[in-house]
Amino acid sequence: MEKRQKFESLSNLWKADEISNRFISRDHLYDPAAVKVVTQIEKSEYDIILVNTKRENGSFGRDSLLLFNHGIFVKDFADMLPTKFNYGIFLNIKKGPLDLHISREDVIMNDKWFLLLQNVCDDIIENLVSEVGKTDIKAAITVIADMIDFRFSYEVTSESDFFFKNPFFGSFFRKAPFQMIKDEKLNYTTLNDFMVKDSITVCHCTSIYNEHEIKLLMDSGGHDQVLINTYRLPTFQRKTNELGLSPCLIEQIATLRGKEYSRLDLHDLLLSIAVTDENDYSKIAPPNVMFASFGKYKPLCVVKKYPKVSDHTRSLGHGYWGNLLLFWELLEPERQDIFRDIIGNEIGERYSKIELIEPPQIILDSTDTFLKEILSLKDDMIETIAGLVERYFKYLSYLPFIMHDLSSLLFLIDSIDDLENRIAQEIGVNRPEEILKRFAPNAYIYYRYWDTYGLRYILE
Repeated sequence: MEKRQKFESLSNLWKADEISNRFISRDHLYDPAAVKVVTQIEKSEYDIILVNTKRENGSFGRDSLLLFNHGIFVKDFADMLPTKFNYGIFLNIKKGPLDLHISREDVIMNDKWFLLLQNVCDDIIENLVSEVGKTDIKAAITVIADMIDFRFSYEVTSESDFFFKNPFFGSFFRKAPFQMIKDEKLNYTTLNDFMVKDSITVCHCTSIYNEHEIKLLMDSGGHDQVLINTYRLPTFQRKTNELGLSPCLIEQIATLRGKEYSRLDLHDLLLSIAVTDENDYSKIAPPNVMFASFGKYKPLCVVKKYPKVSDHTRSLGHGYWGNLLLFWELLEPERQDIFRDIIGNEIGERYSKIELIEPPQIILDSTDTFLKEILSLKDDMIETIAGLVERYFKYLSYLPFIMHDLSSLLFLIDSIDDLENRIAQEIGVNRPEEILKRFAPNAYIYYRYWDTYGLRYILE
């Protein structure tokens, strides 16, 4: 592919589809005509075009920043900016303090270059806010959030050094809009402006569609001067708590600035509004299950404490852990032995090395229509029905840990529906509405949380 071709300014021939067609490898971008301009900027020093494409049309690969000098292609850069592969930035230098070696298709990576990138990133975010977000600032937040590749992980001990080498994040701190609660109203701020205080609280929402989470935060009361983070951000190579979670960009920079940092999410908010049912349900509920009401919210099942497991030989993914917990806790020992015989000694040993030291502690919603019926009959159940109910509550207690695994979820939901129907017949109440339908009114809030944060485990 001949790359040394010349393009004019944005107002003439320097167009996104033409650039994509001539300078992006077909190994990545299958359909250059499908590239869409997100925003474009024309200045005396340089022109910028920010583009994206749908995944089915390919991507820009790692080399998402393309540099031109007076319309002549110079170089593409890998991992220079932390954008997802379906975003591309075309930068055309028209004048400025750059040391470019056009003949060698290269650029000197000096302080002037990083300063230029800082200005470019400032311009991109400012333009997104002023143009894309001119009628609704959340539209700009949506685009910026979609751009960031959160899969990156960094090691950083100096804020100034990190922002110098990663200019996009410096611009993100200075320019990106954030929602915040102040004086019981929703306002907008930037991270730099918000971090002027010595103590900060950040509520991490599970998606950009956060209206219900924000409402829950405001309804729960006692939360003022709280930043709402809807961006999914890269992490840093430092573990901070018993769950082994790495701090995100906001927490790490706050720590480097000596700020006292408090973190909230949907899980914390639900626990803060829970009103515990103090009745004794030990006859019909396993020891790891308790009951509470959550006002007008119906979460059905909330994790109070995550399971503690023992394994020192293997890093296990989310789906593996969720199914493993089901395997050990919900299958009878005889069936476990048969399963290990089928899969063979090597794989079976992996299961044998895992020990559940402490089960998860779960709060079930006592105001759920069917649960309320069961709890009201706790003192009148014969032993066989009580055992059936205890098994039902145990199944419910593992529901959060496989919400993201469709095959296991369907299996468990079907088992729970079957148990509910059997229990309804035994205690003489109407057959309950299917559990997913009872769960549905608030599922869009909780599913994203469980999918993102729900399956945590503590390694002993």
